[in-house]
Amino acid sequence: MAGHTGTLAWGLAIFPIDFVDLFMLRVDPEDPTRYMVGDQTLEMEEEQLVIGLPESRFVRKTVYRTIFGPVITGLEKGIRGAVALRSYGTVRGEEVADDDPYVFSFS
Repeated sequence: MAGHTGTLAWGLAIFPIDFVDLFMLRVDPEDPTRYMVGDQTLEMEEEQLVIGLPESRFVRKTVYRTIFGPVITGLEKGIRGAVALRSYGTVRGEEVADDDPYVFSFS
């Protein structure tokens, strides 16, 4: 979405690339921060964020990251799946492959 009013929203449809992917993860119901990739079990990275709010307030948030990107669904004991989001905005610099055809160098 590029903008909105109280009754109308508008966006741009001029970008012919798909730069967002969602990954469905199988998680361990006893420890949902563990997920399966093929026959391997991996641990999610945990990051504590402090988000500043108006009037000197803040909120603390725990964010989990997988090899596919950050987890965008809740993680509670007993669940069997979670969703990770990968987009150009969530990929760290060291995660970009040297031969990625979508990374451009101006050197």
